[in-house]
Amino acid sequence: MGAVRSEISTANEESNSKLVEQGKWLDSGGQNPKSLQNPHYIFQVSEAGLVTVKLHSEIDTYLYLLHANGKVIAQNDDGDGANSKIVRRLTPGLFTVVAATVDVHLRGDFKLELEGPVEKLQLEGSAMSQSDSITLEVQGSWFNSGGLNPASRNNPRFILEVTDHGNVTIDLQSTADNQLYLLDNENRILSEDDDSGAGSNAWISTMLAPGRYTIVAATVMAGMKGTFRLAAAGPISSLQPKAVAMKEAERTGKSAAGDVLIRNTRGSWFNSGGQNARSPNNPRYAFDVLQRGNLIIDLTSSVDTYLFLLDNDGQVIDENDDGGRRGNSRLMRRLRVGSYSVVAATSRPRKKGAFHLKIQGPVSNLRSVAPAEPEKTQPTPSQSSTSESSTTESRTAPAKPDPPSTPSMGNPPPNAVTIQGEWNDSAADANSRKNPRYTFQVNRAGEVTVDLVSESVDTYLYLLNSQRKIIASNDDYGDSTNSRIVRGLSPGIYSAVAATSRSGQEGKFAIYLQGPVSHLRELIVPPPSVETQEKPPSQAAKPADAPSVDATPVSKPETVPQPETISKSPNAQKLEAKIRELERQTLLLQKENSDLQKNRTEWQSQLENTLANEKNVYQEVAELKQQMQLFQKFKELEQTYQSLLKERENLKKEENEARKQIEISNARSQSARSELQELRQQLEQLTEMG
Repeated sequence: MGAVRSEISTANEESNSKLVEQGKWLDSGGQNPKSLQNPHYIFQVSEAGLVTVKLHSEIDTYLYLLHANGKVIAQNDDGDGANSKIVRRLTPGLFTVVAATVDVHLRGDFKLELEGPVEKLQLEGSAMSQSDSITLEVQGSWFNSGGLNPASRNNPRFILEVTDHGNVTIDLQSTADNQLYLLDNENRILSEDDDSGAGSNAWISTMLAPGRYTIVAATVMAGMKGTFRLAAAGPISSLQPKAVAMKEAERTGKSAAGDVLIRNTRGSWFNSGGQNARSPNNPRYAFDVLQRGNLIIDLTSSVDTYLFLLDNDGQVIDENDDGGRRGNSRLMRRLRVGSYSVVAATSRPRKKGAFHLKIQGPVSNLRSVAPAEPEKTQPTPSQSSTSESSTTESRTAPAKPDPPSTPSMGNPPPNAVTIQGEWNDSAADANSRKNPRYTFQVNRAGEVTVDLVSESVDTYLYLLNSQRKIIASNDDYGDSTNSRIVRGLSPGIYSAVAATSRSGQEGKFAIYLQGPVSHLRELIVPPPSVETQEKPPSQAAKPADAPSVDATPVSKPETVPQPETISKSPNAQKLEAKIRELERQTLLLQKENSDLQKNRTEWQSQLENTLANEKNVYQEVAELKQQMQLFQKFKELEQTYQSLLKERENLKKEENEARKQIEISNARSQSARSELQELRQQLEQLTEMG
């Protein structure tokens, strides 16, 4: 092994070079090669050869070697004592090393060394052009600082807009001993620092993705006074103070400057359409961008999500599968002023579950819209009577995104089916028995618009299928506090739940239905509470032109009940109503049973896949154990080899010492021989003379 390395080193001696880089962790990301808190360094391999990467620090290090496409090709923990070391033969090209740590949230210095045919070692994001790197400064002051509390209102907060992935440095300078915090858009601490800057000033340098961040200028002790200067540099677009207007922001969802901070809504899939942006089973939401800026769109669910972003013409301009946390979907995009829409989809079709859609940026008017569908044919006269046909045509006309007059109490849309009710003690929950629930029948596939309006209460509308699962919801439609759901529905029975954004509300409301819908003969609502028994919603005042809760469709007056039906006793009529209700419930149960059978088949398939995956995991564990045993044997052999090397060195030393002794002995022997020769010559001379 040693001879081979020596030959390689000798063969590449002319092209080999050694690169050294000093760095620092301010808040390390642990054993995660994708964490932005672990510095990423890019280097180039000029020719094929052996490359050695070392990471030295007083902290327990962890080292990753990545290909240009981001794939991990090598990793190491303790290859060089307690430090990390990777030795790998690489082909020419670009590679990345990630200086990580074994544990998360560590701070400290490190040294990165690369040796071999390498060149151009640089921090990822530091090679941007001078025009891409922007430096912004703001001035501020403390009058009664909040100390080491990033949530204190006495510590000034600043909004930082990052336009591109890269390294961002933040410098806080003041005569006071200061503390710096960097928060993400959910107010979680990404990084913090006390004295990394000059003197007792704070300084942060970290890799950030595009988006909006918050900087908190704090002090080491509370109650301090003084002025400060805050500077940020990197791929940023703005650095400005964050206005303290929490009540207004919570009420309108807008900041003091008028920029929308967060828009979100909740919904669910009953039978999702998979990775299909045009599937009617994937909910679609439209929104408006008020000014050019960066948007962050998150789709979270217990189901594996898939997110589409569409332009105003319905064309897909971006999509994402697992860009968010825990495998959820996230899109980060800079958009111009205009109208856009997102499709909440799933990675696989025929999925059920609830989801949460959140959009951050300068957006407004988040609303539910129907997916694009082929143009439907109008019913022929033979399919319905003249009066029913005219009514149906008016109801099936697609709802306009922005009607001329916004629906309100006493101002229903044309040809809308109207229901009025009242809250006495509302709840912000779709399943609460305090919220009235109304069922309706969808006669044929088409677009249905449901409006929930109130003059005094902030409404929240839920749309449920026949299994009482939420398939759509909405809080605020447009700039009002009313709610609207526009959804393409297949024939069947659905429910609308009239809820409120906050619990405990009182007031009147109205529900308007537009589309190919009609009421069931009986309104099914949760049992009224004690407070509502004297004045149930069905007895609330109704406009003169609105049908009552038990009103039949428009065409019903033509089919007058037969005399024998009228002559039946009240008990017989009640019994017939119960029979009809039981028949309807039977149909619903049959459909639910069919759906459960389908789900059972899918669950069995998922169970088989899980068992197969479990078997693969067991095999991988067995292989890893075998590799660990081989690695242990290798370690033992390496230790034996090292001990043999030491023993050989000792023997060489002993041999050299013996050689020296032999040389000394030979020299003495030669001297004795010379002396003996001289004595013999003297003896011969004496003999001749004598």
